[in-house]
Amino acid sequence: MPLTIGFAAWSAPTAESKPQESQTSASKWQTKSVAILDAPQTLPRVLPQKHTIKKKSLKHKIVVDGSTLTTDELKLDLTRFAKTVRSVEKDGHRVGVVILDLGTNASVSYGADEVFYPASSVKAPFVISVYEDLVDSGRITRAEVSQLAEPTIVRSDNEAYRALHRLCGNKDFADWAVSTGAIEKDSKDYQQFSTVYYPDMSARQLAIMWEHCFDYLAHGGESAEELLELFERVEVSPIRAGLTNDELTITKAGWYPSDDGERYEATADSGIVFENGHAYVFVVMTDIADDLALLSELIPGIWSATSVLN
Repeated sequence: MPLTIGFAAWSAPTAESKPQESQTSASKWQTKSVAILDAPQTLPRVLPQKHTIKKKSLKHKIVVDGSTLTTDELKLDLTRFAKTVRSVEKDGHRVGVVILDLGTNASVSYGADEVFYPASSVKAPFVISVYEDLVDSGRITRAEVSQLAEPTIVRSDNEAYRALHRLCGNKDFADWAVSTGAIEKDSKDYQQFSTVYYPDMSARQLAIMWEHCFDYLAHGGESAEELLELFERVEVSPIRAGLTNDELTITKAGWYPSDDGERYEATADSGIVFENGHAYVFVVMTDIADDLALLSELIPGIWSATSVLN
């Protein structure tokens, strides 16, 4: 399933519509996002070439789409990325990564179609889908959703998340995921998304949902502003801790401890990262049992792969 970004006809805010007071972090985020979506394309948005890079002792090939570098240059520049991934796999764990430049569609991925238990990382797309499909359409009131969305996003509260599911149901989330291109109707994925709180998914599927979320959050409106303010207060983010930049990072982590050999072990984080004028979808999923500190340490090495996209 290819990663694509749908270019809607966004309109940048006019001078008259811009507030005179200082912008909030959320409004600054939206301004930069719209600028990326509306940026004139001096080159066609066609990826020059897809490279598959095989690194010694890695389970998967590193896939680079849209880089202008040669294969030899990519192998050299991806050394730190490969070393980081290898450190996870040598301990018997799996890892899935997608980094997508939202301005150019260039991407780096690794194990993108490996299926993981997402733990709480699924809460972000679920909550955003509720605002987009149910609140904005008037099918449910903002007040009903807000009191549950805040603890779900900010503190990753499981009870609030389950209550939001009971209020809104699962089927709308499954249909929303279909609309983003992350899953297909009448598939096993659709059945899972329709029936469980934490459906299994791949890094590619989570990235596709975040790509759609970027468009929605950048568009503005009361719902998007409310959501951005919640993400600004997220208490746990290995991506934010690992990158330590000054940009507003929109992420939601997930983690689950070892459970006597069950398949639910997980440590993951995903979302939108701004750096040097670029906006990226960044997804890292692993089957490491509940180790957010370790993921924070791994993030810089994984993020180093962005060097081949610029």
